[in-house]
Amino acid sequence: MKKNKTKIVLWILGWIFCFPIPLSIVIYRSPLKKGIKTILLLVLWILICIGILLDITGLSNPSAELFVQKIVDVKCI
Repeated sequence: MKKNKTKIVLWILGWIFCFPIPLSIVIYRSPLKKGIKTILLLVLWILICIGILLDITGLSNPSAELFVQKIVDVKCI
């Protein structure tokens, strides 16, 4: 009984804090053909990596930086 609760708690925490890993497990366990699973997993992880790179470089939301610069410029006058 304790193992089942621990497993459920870890599964829930995985969905909350690290969405791609449980999603990959669900895709891997699905009854789809192996080729389709591979393509879905590759597309999923490529999109996640692109999103992370865009977030790190700041290219995902350049308008926020411009907004902050305008506010700072107005206050400095």
